[in-house]
Amino acid sequence: MPAFDASSILHGWINYPPVQFPKLWDWIGDEIIARRFTIPRVALDETGHRSPDCQKWLKARSIQELSPTQAVITRALAMKSALGIVNDQYHLNGVDENDLLIIATAKDAGCELISN
Repeated sequence: MPAFDASSILHGWINYPPVQFPKLWDWIGDEIIARRFTIPRVALDETGHRSPDCQKWLKARSIQELSPTQAVITRALAMKSALGIVNDQYHLNGVDENDLLIIATAKDAGCELISN
């Protein structure tokens, strides 16, 4: 099942807004309702920080949220180590803690991550 990253759903929301592309958003909404799209909870939270309207739209369609588990946190820590991130200096590597949690959550759930 595909899982949205905050960047991908926000890219669509900003560049292909529902008011201009209603059929696209109707289709995405139908896919969400049919539970064929999901989103890691961390990505949904990020979406709300950047566009409360987008997050509200996703929640109104009852998008399935993937919650981080202990296995997800362990996987994210392993990825952090593999990337050589030390002392939480994420900015030097182009990723941050949320990115690792989102990737680890999607991987743990067996989802394909749609990222911008």
